Amino acid sequence: MYTVRAIQIKEETIVSKATKQKETTEKVMTKYDRKMERRRKEQEQEAKAQKRMKICGTIFAICIIALIVGSIGMSFVRRYKTFHGTYVKVGEHELTKLEYDYYYNSVINNYLTANSFFVSYMGLDTTKDFDEQPYMGDERMTWKDCFDDMAVAQIKEIKALGDEAKATGFTYDEETAYTNFCTELKASAANAGVTESEYYKQVYGDYATASRVEGFVKETLLASAYYNKLKVDNLPSQEEIDTYYANNKNNYDTVSYRSFSFKKDGITSESEEADRTAAVEELQKSAEEFKTRLEAGEDFNALCAEYTEDAELKASYENSEDDYSLNENASYNGVNYVYSDWLFDETRAAGEITIVPDETNATCYVIKFESRAKDENTVNASISDTLANEVAGKHVNSLIENGYEVTDVAGELKYLLIQEEETGTAVAEESLEITEEATTEETVEE
Repeated sequence: MYTVRAIQIKEETIVSKATKQKETTEKVMTKYDRKMERRRKEQEQEAKAQKRMKICGTIFAICIIALIVGSIGMSFVRRYKTFHGTYVKVGEHELTKLEYDYYYNSVINNYLTANSFFVSYMGLDTTKDFDEQPYMGDERMTWKDCFDDMAVAQIKEIKALGDEAKATGFTYDEETAYTNFCTELKASAANAGVTESEYYKQVYGDYATASRVEGFVKETLLASAYYNKLKVDNLPSQEEIDTYYANNKNNYDTVSYRSFSFKKDGITSESEEADRTAAVEELQKSAEEFKTRLEAGEDFNALCAEYTEDAELKASYENSEDDYSLNENASYNGVNYVYSDWLFDETRAAGEITIVPDETNATCYVIKFESRAKDENTVNASISDTLANEVAGKHVNSLIENGYEVTDVAGELKYLLIQEEETGTAVAEESLEITEEATTEETVEE
């Protein structure tokens, strides 16, 4: 048996031998060896770094590829929805984004053309997004909402007219109508200095091409042709035209008259009311003198040249070929509102002269009535068109009310929510009024 001490001595002996053996077998490290060892470690670290960079580069490349594929995928989905997905539903008609854009852009172009001189005064900046501009100062509604409303209204009419046209077997010369459309569009593109392809996109939307919108164009032409048929079928009689004219003469007659205005320097519509009143009273004295001389037989243009202080106006009045003071064939809405009612009074006789003070604008006018006229043919045609439009329009509205409800599939027609809120508010107010009236009646009865 070994004692504890003997075991400890044996272990120490074994360790001592192992240490000596290691010392004898270990190689002595030279300077060259240490240099090579350091280089080996550096190479190992560099290899690890390159491996990490390779892994990171692979991950980065995968991310880039994923982004590109995602972008392509999104673009593909967007294009697919534009051409195939339902953007809005009107009655039984499901419209793609492509078709909706056709009507939406048509409405905008027609609106801007018709109101080209007024859009800036209406607060619309055509260089900015329409959905970022409040409509006519209404913070709830944007110009996009307004154009969406117009577009949907047009879609309803075209779909309703087209459906009835097909149901009644209505036909027209579609080929000629479409050829005329293409000819006009080509001319418009040339005038705009762009290709037809570019013009289609400008006028009907980013994805529009001649072939893609051909069906929409033909549907619009069909609706227009059928609407014209409705008008022809509902032309009024001459008696109806005469009755309408008798009640709306001022909208169709024109007048010829002469005018001259007296103004005082430094006094405008922004001046104090007392100053404007005093200025008009002073100007009226000159106007009375002008009127008296006219009634005595002096020439209107000669008096204008004498009383004006503007050298250019003086030369214009003195030019006998211009007859500068005469305004011919002026409509009621085309005449200054200050004296339009006087001119269009049916009792007015040729040669009558009046003085019209305008304290709001610190001006005094001398007006001489010359004549009132009615262009029989033009007036009859205009009234006939108005009355026929009225009947055809009522018919279209009745069609729309029966089956052309709008469903905002894509959730982009925000104006519908605004209308729902307004309708709800109106109903609530009406109910409140009825309740208040009922309460008042009960109180009175008691």
